[in-house]
Amino acid sequence: MQLDRIGQAQGALGEALTALCRERSYREALEMLVQGLFLWRLGSGVQELAQLASLGGPFSSLAGQVRLPETVLTLKRDLGKIAPSPEEAGLALEGLHLDHVGETGKLRGAYYTSPKLTRFMARLALSVYLQELARPRSGRRKRGTPLRLPETITICDPAVGAGAFLAAMLDELAALPCDLTGGRSRRELSECLHGWDRDSEAVYLAKARLWLQMAEEVLARGEPFPALAGLRVGDSLLDAVEAADIVIENPPYLRQESLSPAEKDVLSARFGSLLPRQADLYSYFLANLSHQVRPRGVAVLVTPVAWLEVDYGRALQELLLKEFEIHLVIASACERWFSQAAVHTVVTTFIRRQEKGRGPSRPTAMVNLTSPLEEVTPELLALRPKTTARFSQGERFRVVMVGRAELTALTRREAPLKARWGTMLRAPAAYFSLQAATCDKWTSVGEVAQVTRGFTSGANAFFFLRDVTESIDQAVRRELEAGPGSGLRVVAAKGSGGLRYFAVEERFLFPLVKSPREVGGYLVLEEELNHRVLLLPPDKEYVARLRVAEYLRWGEEQGFDHRPTTRTRSPWWSLPKLLPPQVLARQFYDQRFNFPYNPGAALCDHTFYYLTGCADPELFAALLNSTLSYLYVELWGRSNMGDGVLTFYGPELTDLPLPRPEIFSGGRGGNVKRAFQSLAARRVEPLEREVGLADRRELDLAVLSGLGVTGLEAASLLAEVYTGLCQLVKEREQRSRKRA
Repeated sequence: MQLDRIGQAQGALGEALTALCRERSYREALEMLVQGLFLWRLGSGVQELAQLASLGGPFSSLAGQVRLPETVLTLKRDLGKIAPSPEEAGLALEGLHLDHVGETGKLRGAYYTSPKLTRFMARLALSVYLQELARPRSGRRKRGTPLRLPETITICDPAVGAGAFLAAMLDELAALPCDLTGGRSRRELSECLHGWDRDSEAVYLAKARLWLQMAEEVLARGEPFPALAGLRVGDSLLDAVEAADIVIENPPYLRQESLSPAEKDVLSARFGSLLPRQADLYSYFLANLSHQVRPRGVAVLVTPVAWLEVDYGRALQELLLKEFEIHLVIASACERWFSQAAVHTVVTTFIRRQEKGRGPSRPTAMVNLTSPLEEVTPELLALRPKTTARFSQGERFRVVMVGRAELTALTRREAPLKARWGTMLRAPAAYFSLQAATCDKWTSVGEVAQVTRGFTSGANAFFFLRDVTESIDQAVRRELEAGPGSGLRVVAAKGSGGLRYFAVEERFLFPLVKSPREVGGYLVLEEELNHRVLLLPPDKEYVARLRVAEYLRWGEEQGFDHRPTTRTRSPWWSLPKLLPPQVLARQFYDQRFNFPYNPGAALCDHTFYYLTGCADPELFAALLNSTLSYLYVELWGRSNMGDGVLTFYGPELTDLPLPRPEIFSGGRGGNVKRAFQSLAARRVEPLEREVGLADRRELDLAVLSGLGVTGLEAASLLAEVYTGLCQLVKEREQRSRKRA
């Protein structure tokens, strides 16, 4: 397959489609375009329109026509010069249609699936299905009979789009030995293919791709194209769909914020309380598998990784564990599989249980590919590693084996380590070594401290102010009566009338950490903070007598009181009080990690979560700033976005493992805090440089010593943690840049 030929074919098809659309609807033009493609594909063996019409398939609409448009005949000649393969022509048609629906605003969550991924998933699905078919207790064949595809086998794509997966499945079926297929032709094998989509033009193109694959066979045998009645226009989430032996799909990726209230109501009516309303659209396709896969059938889906990591995924995990054996979960540590969407994805293989809640207890293989997709053999993954080891590292991938009981515990966030499914998918060997050495000495942050989010003001330009008292001209200070001893400070505010200065009572202005850029080290230093937050008591009569009242009137003139958040407060200018932030936690991590210690209790914006109620805030900060904690941050954080940034929100911070603080009473705690004080005197470095610094190593060894790991064992474990964490961060960033 050559990309330049696909591009040339799409260009020729695009020119022809534009010309045909001038006098016809898009659907009519699309059908004529496909006819031009098949005229070239069938060659000179078929010329007369009546003869073409008798072939059916792409020529069904020719009945009664006298001649084809000149554009169609020109397209035939152009394609003769390009000579695309059936697969290349199908990809060109798909690209053309995706461009069209994107321009017309109808592309909602549909993304192009690369041929590498469709072929990989098709081979994987067929391999797993044949393995299950060969199992003695599969119930699909009698003992001693040769392995063979059932005559009634059905393969379904519930979000078929332009047919990429069904085309790949037909190729794989046709490549099987005759003793497996019973010698069935492509035309006969195509009868087992089913698909659903709301886009009628996409369904037509899916049929066209399948017809392309059997064109030579149809011509040689003199048989008409099959009608492909199994491919239908409809909504597989809402319509009654017959259960299939193999389900393969890339469900639409549409965030729940993009679903209308009416769409959410329809989904709620269909799925009831199975999923929360925060679930993205693809989640409903996963939930619907229980209606679409036959007992002992196989499903292979590519979806965003989020359902393995976020809270709404827990309900989905519970449901799927009851109905399915989760055979494989496959991610890539080295590339993104979708270039158009800033999202990381996983391929998951499910085997439907014979009875709900009962069935084999084979562990799930969590596979993280370290080589590009084209270098990995799906048939090898389908067999799964023949090992009892919990963690194994191969040449092309690493594998973590997770039993059903442990998956259930992960779903329920059970102690001691409240990990997620996604944690196991990314976990390096260092994670298991650290667990083995210190397993009973951890708690979670939420068990020993309160996790809170910073201010969501609703109007940062009004509440987050710059104190310009020292830098402003003295004449302005005199005019505002904000001289020494006045108890007033001068703040600058920019509105519709330009820049203005106001005098505000100093007692209502508090230091604010507004951005992670203001905390480049391990300590919050007030002199490095650029903003003050305005905190007023909710006493209207009292505030009306103060100098700040003029600033409030100006704010109302600017409309700050009518913002969505401020209009729900009474009075609108009184922010809620925050508990003192003792240790801050960023929401986003790249190459630098830190949990800033905040001894002055500076307040913070909602770009931070923070800990309060810590028995010993400095000890908590020291423990959180050890590289051991950073490893857990990398594994507990969400890697679902495709931009290389790790997101780390309140739920992840609440569940983050923390060494049990009571272990560090007395001298152990003193050693850790002294090591942290030495470290906190400097700025944070990128991780690869950070782990090479002596003060970093001193802190980490002090924490390990408190956990009971010393000497050569501590040095070896620390080296493993450093290597594992650096590799995880490197993979996260490289994966965002490299696309399959």
